[in-house]
Amino acid sequence: MRIRLAVLDSDRGYLDRLSAFFAARYADKLETYTFTERDAALECLPRSRINVFLAGETFDVRAEKLPKRCGFAHLTDSPDTGAADGRRTVFKYQAADMIYKAALELFDMSAGPVRGRGGEDARGVVLFTAASGGVGCSSCAAACATRFARAGRKTLYLNLEPLGDAGAFFAGAGQSDFSDIIFAIKSGAANLPLKLEIGARRDRSGVFFFAPPRTALDMRELDGDNMDSLMTQLETSGLYEYIIIDAAFSPGPLTASLLLHATSVVFVSDGSEMANGKLRRAHREIEIIESQSDRTRVPPVYIFYDKFSGKTGDFAQYDGARVIGGAPRWEGADTARIMEILSELDAFDVLADADGGASADAGRGTRGSGVNGYGF
Repeated sequence: MRIRLAVLDSDRGYLDRLSAFFAARYADKLETYTFTERDAALECLPRSRINVFLAGETFDVRAEKLPKRCGFAHLTDSPDTGAADGRRTVFKYQAADMIYKAALELFDMSAGPVRGRGGEDARGVVLFTAASGGVGCSSCAAACATRFARAGRKTLYLNLEPLGDAGAFFAGAGQSDFSDIIFAIKSGAANLPLKLEIGARRDRSGVFFFAPPRTALDMRELDGDNMDSLMTQLETSGLYEYIIIDAAFSPGPLTASLLLHATSVVFVSDGSEMANGKLRRAHREIEIIESQSDRTRVPPVYIFYDKFSGKTGDFAQYDGARVIGGAPRWEGADTARIMEILSELDAFDVLADADGGASADAGRGTRGSGVNGYGF
């Protein structure tokens, strides 16, 4: 459904710019009405069944006089938004994307259960995981998400590690975090798809992500059924073409649920003897999970070797698992730089479907000519 938003303000230029932005960015989600006269706006609210009404604070508008289930807030020149003197307020001059999210929050507070948002299901769900810690799994997942986003694909980076922090790779404005999402899932919130859209932040690279939960203990609240619900809502929301999951490998209901939704799995390893041994056992666990469930099937399994050294590492071979690439240890480079380097490799392009996935031209580099042509 499309939310009907009415905006009342004395600045016609501001209204025109805001309306043009919404039309260009959110035409399929938002229907915008603009007014400079109070009486004309109030007359339109019931007639056009307006869902959300934003009015400049200089206008005398009383919330109790508005139609039921019409979210309302005052547009204010002050950045101290929220509730002031019992009134809901929205900062007038913040980024238009944030005004859109404020409208969604007002709609969520005032509306009943919402039907599907429309759009196509996600085309790919890629699970990045590792059997060993410290092998660069998060950097690889973030790099893949960045590469896809730069290719013009709407991509969500979903960090599900207990101590994971998407903020190590991405930055974006927003007020909610993944704890809010967990609470919505656990409480059976009727408008979970809307809350997922409100909660997602957008990095300048184009990658969408959730801020980490307020405490790592919140992540332990998610069980297999909760994860199934979360993934189903994300896949069918129509918001993303690709969902890149960053999660530690742990045999049990959570991993089984992720495997159910994944279209491909990427194990990250540094090629050391210990890491390869753990990877071999993890690969075997996936096969066991499949054999014990009539719902789970093993998607294509790939291996990416990160922090690889020809002196201490080895390319292990596993039945049904394909090595797609690798990278050496980048001494002296910080996290952001390492992720940037990895995003330039075309090894991750195989994870997008052939007829419309992220193009190999998405990054500025291609495979190097080193060991096995994997960019070493």
